Amino acid sequence: MPAKPATILASQTRLMKSKFTKRTYRISISLPLDSFKTPNRGWPFDNPLKKYPVVYLTDANYYFGMATEMTRAMSWCGATTDAILVGIGYPEDENPPEAWRDAVIGRNYDFTPVVDEQMEKRDSDWLKRKLVTGGAPKFLQFIEQELIPAIEKDFPADPKKRVVAGHSLGGLFTAYALFAAPTLFDAFLICSPALWYGDKYIVKQEERFAKRRKRLDAKAYLSIGELEEDADSSMVGDFVHFAAVLKSRNYTQNLHALHGTDVRLFERQHGDGFSFASDKFHFVGFAARVAMDDRPHIAAREFMFFQIMRQNNGIEFVKHFIAPVLIQRMGCHQSRRGFARLDDPNRP
Repeated sequence: MPAKPATILASQTRLMKSKFTKRTYRISISLPLDSFKTPNRGWPFDNPLKKYPVVYLTDANYYFGMATEMTRAMSWCGATTDAILVGIGYPEDENPPEAWRDAVIGRNYDFTPVVDEQMEKRDSDWLKRKLVTGGAPKFLQFIEQELIPAIEKDFPADPKKRVVAGHSLGGLFTAYALFAAPTLFDAFLICSPALWYGDKYIVKQEERFAKRRKRLDAKAYLSIGELEEDADSSMVGDFVHFAAVLKSRNYTQNLHALHGTDVRLFERQHGDGFSFASDKFHFVGFAARVAMDDRPHIAAREFMFFQIMRQNNGIEFVKHFIAPVLIQRMGCHQSRRGFARLDDPNRP
């Protein structure tokens, strides 16, 4: 039987060459299924929108397919609307290991706001190819001036409901974008951000921002796993301090920060951030719900203890980049036991 490449329903890819970064991107786009004409408007396609929220997803080479299907599944259960997903990735070599390395080279430039020579040397050595850093300002220009206009021209995209999402260095980039272009997106999903990068550049960027501005009119969702800290890394400590500083600024009421211990799940490493959990549980909701819901606080307040997930099988993704489903829709037990917001005075 001849093999054919796997595809995702109602999705497409296109290549875009940026005049700002001088790089070519593979843009993956998935469209809501109810945005297509059909003679049968029964569930779950009975409530199409004229315009849809758009999630701009970094690291699309790794996460586009999973994020697309989870977003769709959540909309089918009525917890949120569907959304257009725009995955920003890199052209792929026919050799899978080399394609993976190409994506690492691309992301380490695009997601980093300043040059880090130590990182360039270290990563160039193990990748066996030249790696450069410091391209985030130009990458943000590409998104703002080239990608977003193209998406909003060609698709039913709601310009008032743009979401940007990233993990690790992608989380670093979304944090950078939060202060560099706070009105470009309606919501920023900052997951396991590499706050250590560039001698904690983002922390200093926020300090400069705070001296100029007193408000930050955007929804921000921050999360990290409890095991992301060790003798060589202060990721969790940096995260908690960063979230506390943001809260103390009183920028906005739309800041939500989750730490692994807040939901008392199981072992959660940095790499678990985009793993899929499916033990007796068919899907979880996409964190864009924080942005797509007019009441973004729901995702934090209703974050629940998943009693049905008792194995360490990557469930950090539930909290990192996947927001909670309203579990009662599937007849599962819901409890707020073990959860506390970072700003909760009763937090243990």
